[in-house]
Amino acid sequence: MAHPSNGGLAVNTHRVSQKPFLFPFILNLWGRVLLIVFALGTIGVGAFAHYYSKYARMVDEKLRTGEFAATSTLYAAPQQVVLGENAQVDEIASYLRRCGYSESNQNRLGSYSTRPDGIQISPGPDAYNQEGALITVQAGRIAEIVSLRDHTDRQQFLLEPETITNLFDQKREKRLIVHFDDIPKVMVNAILSAEDKRFFRHRGFDLARILRAGWVNLKDQRNAQGASTVTQQLARTIWLGTERGWRRKIPETLITMHLEHTHGKQQICEDYANAIYLGHQGSFSIQGFAKASKVYLGKDSIALRFPMRRY
Repeated sequence: MAHPSNGGLAVNTHRVSQKPFLFPFILNLWGRVLLIVFALGTIGVGAFAHYYSKYARMVDEKLRTGEFAATSTLYAAPQQVVLGENAQVDEIASYLRRCGYSESNQNRLGSYSTRPDGIQISPGPDAYNQEGALITVQAGRIAEIVSLRDHTDRQQFLLEPETITNLFDQKREKRLIVHFDDIPKVMVNAILSAEDKRFFRHRGFDLARILRAGWVNLKDQRNAQGASTVTQQLARTIWLGTERGWRRKIPETLITMHLEHTHGKQQICEDYANAIYLGHQGSFSIQGFAKASKVYLGKDSIALRFPMRRY
């Protein structure tokens, strides 16, 4: 159509319809593939977050109440430190650790602190003896015992009674709790050599071991070799029980990830040493290396590190 303002020249004018950008993208094969991948990824991330949160809460609840909260506990008679008797600072500290003391002043049972010539024992609200004492050791003998209650000298001091065993009435388990610092290094090395050589180098999963086990099992056409790390074994021992199969692998993996995130390697190794099943005594299952050492060998596993003395 001619327009008066352009000298009679005919100009064709029309609107160019513009389709939304996503429309041709969705019609494109690669666009559809990307959208499907994005949708599946979003669902996968959401499912992972949901189940990780679920099992993390379960683990955290267990940690708050204690992995090895006992129904009933049997104690030995409290040991005593007597003025003039033979003793070593590290032996007293080792005994207190076995009884549940630690170097943290947040420990409800009690804490201790060592120095070259002695040890200070500070009981917590759950301690057997609420007095506390500063014990001085010279030339391998108890030289002085000073009460923290009234700062007067004492001739003797009662230490916390040692646990004989923990009885778990529902599961009928027996165990003796030990801390990582009290586990002999030779025992730690033996555990890791047999179960998880790269324990201190991986983050809960040993990829090289998984690939090797997968190849062996594929070649032999059977489950001839496992690849579970110490952390994975701890996850199923405390939280998942004896159930086997692939259904267990998902919660085991999520619990393993959370343990590696919230625990240090030493704490994981300590819990494993206290939790692992090592046979039966009568109708009770024996859990942990310390109890197994008592039952099968008649020995205290910690004696390998510190010779036992009675104070």
